[in-house]
Order: sequence, then structure tokens, then C-alpha cells
Amino acid sequence: MVEVEGIPQTDGSVNANSIHVSETEFHAHGTINSTNCSATPPSFSFTPDSGTALTVTIQPTTEIQVGDNESAACTDLTAAAASVEGVTQADGSVAAKEIKQE
Repeated sequence: MVEVEGIPQTDGSVNANSIHVSETEFHAHGTINSTNCSATPPSFSFTPDSGTALTVTIQPTTEIQVGDNESAACTDLTAAAASVEGVTQADGSVAAKEIKQE
């Protein structure tokens, strides 16, 4: 969502005093179904415990923890339970901020 405060102009534009962009946070436990670590960006299919499968993309800043390995990579993820935190994208996918898997 984007909120804009400002003065409307005669041409229909707004002379903005402030702009606020809010992201739709995503937090879920579920199951990694499959990974595509060779994609750009790397991604995986994830089914939340209370939902349908969706695509999660891994960004360069995504923190991945697998067991005790706090600097894991996409290739360390397995088809098993996981928790994902990120931001829901316009296409319904999730850009991951943090992925944890035991």
C-alpha cells in the first residue's frame, strides 16, 4: 500500500510532502516441496500449514538457517518442514527475508 500526503495540482498530479510505502509481511510455517536453486533468483515451492502452495524467492540478503548452519544456501534446503518470513509480492510470490529449517 502507498500513502501520499500533499497538495493536489491542477493537472491531477500531487506535490507530495510525504510518501509511505507499507509492505505486506509474510510469516508462515509449512513445507518446502521442491527447490530451484539454479533459477534467477533462486526459488522454492512452499506450502504453508494453512494455505496453498506458493513460490518463495531467495534474495542475496535472505538469511537461511538449516539446523545449526546459520549461513546456509539454497542448496542446503530440503523438501521438509520450514518457516519463512518475507514480503508478499504483487504476483503472489514471497520474497524471503529469513528461512529456517531444522
